[in-house]
Amino acid sequence: MHEMEWLGIRLALVVGVILLVLVGAVFIFLVWATPGERDESAEPDYGDGYVSVSAGREHACGLRRDGSVFCWGENTFGQAISQDGAFTSVTAGTIHTCGLRADGRVACWGNDGHGRATPPDGSFRSVSAGGSHTCGVRSDRTLACWGDNGFGQVSPPDGTFDSVSAGGLHACAVRANGSVTCWGADDSGQADPPYGPFLSVSAGWKHTCGITTVGAVVCWGANDRGQARPPTEAFSSVSAAARHTCGISADRSIVCWGAYSPGGLTAPPGKFIAVGAAGEYACAVEESSEITCWGAPPEPPRR
Repeated sequence: MHEMEWLGIRLALVVGVILLVLVGAVFIFLVWATPGERDESAEPDYGDGYVSVSAGREHACGLRRDGSVFCWGENTFGQAISQDGAFTSVTAGTIHTCGLRADGRVACWGNDGHGRATPPDGSFRSVSAGGSHTCGVRSDRTLACWGDNGFGQVSPPDGTFDSVSAGGLHACAVRANGSVTCWGADDSGQADPPYGPFLSVSAGWKHTCGITTVGAVVCWGANDRGQARPPTEAFSSVSAAARHTCGISADRSIVCWGAYSPGGLTAPPGKFIAVGAAGEYACAVEESSEITCWGAPPEPPRR
């Protein structure tokens, strides 16, 4: 066989292989990307509607009316694995998640660095997952925290409390008299609360926000993106993230302030019952019990 004929055969073989690869790629695209043709049989049954949502850095979790928890998003450490059993609340931290079971026990999953996902025994009223630590209010209203204590964030004060919120490297809690006490990192003033009285508190990365007894939001700590500069209207709940904050106003609409990218701060219209902000996004539960997210979020579940 002449050399030119051999080169022609080799060229034909190469062209044939390229064509096969292109045809295969087009086939895969049509199977998986064409609307209505993708096999959805392996997707989980999302069940009943949602009553609350909690946003972590790149994952989120929702609590449904039947007490079940569903999580989605980044799952490198198992932080987005949905758990069996009934819960009364769920809280998504940076790379771990915790929930309060119906019997008062705390269950955590995901990254367990520094023991952040290893809760103590006993019965709890509430739990909050933060950056590398977790805190909860016990049944006797005392505080318990676990995980990294590099800034004293798992060394809570004595006394009794109504609620607690774990932030990036600090935590804050509301006492029975409405005063807020914070501990842990305070490099931006995030652990230096003003006088209340407060109904609730939400600890973000380097700022903290609380709702006073008259419905006003007050924030303290880092304000480089306006995350600690709330509007003057009345709110029923608030959630502090890293560089933005979102709350539910008195008319049940969502209002956000601060900055994140690339999705922007514009919340969707509608009426809402719960909101959770973290990372560069936020998620909220609509009055219809559906979850909607905006910003740069993990894809939300469908009903």
